[in-house]
Amino acid sequence: MEKTKTVRVLMVKFNLETKQFETEVIELENDLAYNLADYRKIIDCNMIDIVTLSEDVCIIIDDEGLLVSGNPVLEIKTEHGHKLQLAGTLIFAGNEQTDEGDELTSLETGKCLELLSNLKIRVIGVTN
Repeated sequence: MEKTKTVRVLMVKFNLETKQFETEVIELENDLAYNLADYRKIIDCNMIDIVTLSEDVCIIIDDEGLLVSGNPVLEIKTEHGHKLQLAGTLIFAGNEQTDEGDELTSLETGKCLELLSNLKIRVIGVTN
């Protein structure tokens, strides 16, 4: 597969002041080391974790999000009906399985729209 020059990801966060979800499609350079720094900056964290949402989509989160005071705690239903509880800003990226393991990839525009339309996400609390 040919590498693209950019990686498209979808950022979703809940604004506690306005009580509204905010979303943004973000284009990043297709360079893993550069992206890791970007992910940490977007999420405002030191360490990230990657959670599988489906075969082709993963969520990048703050590894310590539940320990950060004032983070919204979100519940997301997967396509198989499982519930994930994650805290803070979420970054949705493509997930491709390779011989070396899972690889973060770009989300096509249609996949971003599909996620925004079908994502079952709700706020279930706020961290202390």
